Amino acid sequence: MPGDPTHAVYILTSRSRTLYIGVTNNLRRRVLQHKRKLKTGFAAQNNCDRLVWFTNFEYVDNAIAMEKKLRGWLRARKVPLVEEKNPTWQALAFKKLCCRDFRVAVSQRQRIRPQQTATQSIPSSFATFSKSPARCPTPTAQ
Repeated sequence: MPGDPTHAVYILTSRSRTLYIGVTNNLRRRVLQHKRKLKTGFAAQNNCDRLVWFTNFEYVDNAIAMEKKLRGWLRARKVPLVEEKNPTWQALAFKKLCCRDFRVAVSQRQRIRPQQTATQSIPSSFATFSKSPARCPTPTAQ
């Protein structure tokens, strides 16, 4: 819909706090790609897979301009930006991101009866996560 923010500029970090800045039109999908290391490059080589900051934009031109602006900043300027919204550097909404995607993946693989919800079809191993898993588990058919 017009007026809805559809593009995001995001900052990922690793355990050693290496920063990676990117832009995407689907933040959930892109974060999972980073977690699963589906794309080679700086983020995969440096294990940057924790979303710690993002902002949304309606127009891709504005998002790209913001990404370039942030990439030009020194680390000393990026750290306060993250800490302003996320002072503990916790991965943002990891469980929510993963659970929704697994429900979709599992429901697309299996035929779900109308009275059955997608969460009832998910194997119990997907229901719990450790606080900071290294990678998302891959859904398997039952």
